[in-house]
Amino acid sequence: MRTYEQTHPWLSFRVDLRKLPPPVWLLLGRAAALSERLGNAPLTPSETERTDLLILAEAVLASAAMDGNTMKPRDVEEHLAGTLKLPAAQQYLQIEVDNLLKATRWTQDRIQAGDTQLTPWAIQMFNAQVLKSLPWDDQVHPGEWRLPGQVTAVQGAPAEDVPLLMERLCDWLNGPLFDPEPSEERIPMTLVQAALAHLYLIWINPFGEGNGRTARLLEHQLLLASGLPPRTALLPTIGLDRIRSTYGRLFGQCARTNDPLPFIGHWVRAFVDELELRWRQVEELQRQAAWAAHLDASFDPSTTRNAARQRQLLQDLVAARRPVAPTQIPRLSAALAELYAPLHPKTLQRDLEALTVKGFLTKTASGMQALVGAR
Repeated sequence: MRTYEQTHPWLSFRVDLRKLPPPVWLLLGRAAALSERLGNAPLTPSETERTDLLILAEAVLASAAMDGNTMKPRDVEEHLAGTLKLPAAQQYLQIEVDNLLKATRWTQDRIQAGDTQLTPWAIQMFNAQVLKSLPWDDQVHPGEWRLPGQVTAVQGAPAEDVPLLMERLCDWLNGPLFDPEPSEERIPMTLVQAALAHLYLIWINPFGEGNGRTARLLEHQLLLASGLPPRTALLPTIGLDRIRSTYGRLFGQCARTNDPLPFIGHWVRAFVDELELRWRQVEELQRQAAWAAHLDASFDPSTTRNAARQRQLLQDLVAARRPVAPTQIPRLSAALAELYAPLHPKTLQRDLEALTVKGFLTKTASGMQALVGAR
């Protein structure tokens, strides 16, 4: 009998999915459907680039934050733009974020090139990149398994069993349980696979540092390998960061009860919550694009000055998202003030009436309000 079988009996590499509660199966189906919808959402090239970059930055920051990094979203944006300047004592925070960015992109490049194989070596490479160029003590060796007697923040499996356990973990994750024959089960089972991979790597705790970030990169690889797009495959990390306190307690709770199912349930719930949030954001982008196209069809600024002026007027009233008294309307924006400053006050009144007749505005007790373009 190996030592870990006595000290860590929950490392059984077994799971009875028949006991997974029906609501969790429903969430798995919901996650699969939303993942496909979000991945195939029609966006303009610029919106696609911005959305993907924003999710990447948020996921990297979330993963770093769960391991103690204190950088803020604005810091990451400035860092990506090359304008962030932190004191020398805090520059390691930038290195942590950079390491995660490089590891995430490396994973995406590997999967895109067809290298979907999950091996202990790949997991070691994740950890090596996560810890690269960071100031660690002499006991921490990036990308190398933890040594006997090495003290870590979380007590993992016995160090002498780590190589065997990591081989077993990869064999299990590459096994038939997570490769179902019916195609409609593929994504739901991949989500279960990713959650279990995450849980088991934290339980084993194979490295001296960076196990949490490594686990989230492993999870990302599995989701990408199943065909999920990067923007979707990064969302579990963001979702878990939103339930950070619960997430941190689940590892010990599931070990004590020798039951990984609660972790799967919380993991999938966090993923679905994040998918739904992102889908609402995509719907808003699509609505704005449709609204802009409607404006282009209704007002051609190149035809008359009236059309250009009325379009600007409507855009500013839409942006206000509330009724605005006619006397206050020119103050909604500098562009509007410039347009109406040299004109007779009746011009504004005529423009408001024209937009009302076309069905764009309505008159309320508090002023004029846009009927379209905002919710």
